[in-house]
Amino acid sequence: MKILITGGSGFIGSYFHRDLGALGHELITLDLIDPTPGTEPAKNAFIKGDIRDPKALDKAMEGVDMVVNLAAAHHDFGIEHDTYYSVNEHGSQMVCD
Repeated sequence: MKILITGGSGFIGSYFHRDLGALGHELITLDLIDPTPGTEPAKNAFIKGDIRDPKALDKAMEGVDMVVNLAAAHHDFGIEHDTYYSVNEHGSQMVCD
């Protein structure tokens, strides 16, 4: 199965990515942060991008069977409310559309 993981380079995403990869799925990660070296099997793809960017989403979703949306911004990292809302609500809505 071809699966897109948004936020796949984050803490939860990297474990999710590892476990799905071990099951033999073809994975695509869309994230603003580069993956930790050595964590992605060779057959998987990484797209550096933002879930709020329609072009990045379209590219990442091309031909996928499933999307796992783990992209998020966290208040505890000192981000502004507008950024929190933009990523977590608007970005998630864009993934669903």
